[in-house]
Amino acid sequence: MRHLRAFFNHGIKRGHLTENPVTWLDFVETTPEEVEVIAPEDVAKMLEAALMDDLDLLPYLVLGFFCGIRSIGELTLLQWSDVDLQERSVTIRYAVEDEEAAVYRSL
Repeated sequence: MRHLRAFFNHGIKRGHLTENPVTWLDFVETTPEEVEVIAPEDVAKMLEAALMDDLDLLPYLVLGFFCGIRSIGELTLLQWSDVDLQERSVTIRYAVEDEEAAVYRSL
């Protein structure tokens, strides 16, 4: 909803709208879901399968499992140019509006 709210607020600032229709909505309270933890044995099996059958998948799995990079958004939008093997760092640029707000993770 925050994206819709921001979109309509932008319309108000530009003079296209007089009020934000998102304010008319009733929101349902939700409880946060527990984070799913993958067993180390399963991680090992997935890494081994990628190593044997799909080398393109291996960096995705390694960064997702061991660097704490979220799969939705951060990891799927990651580019090889964001990975610096010499400095052993990964730059997360997802939803970053300016360069100073980027998040850097160590490898």
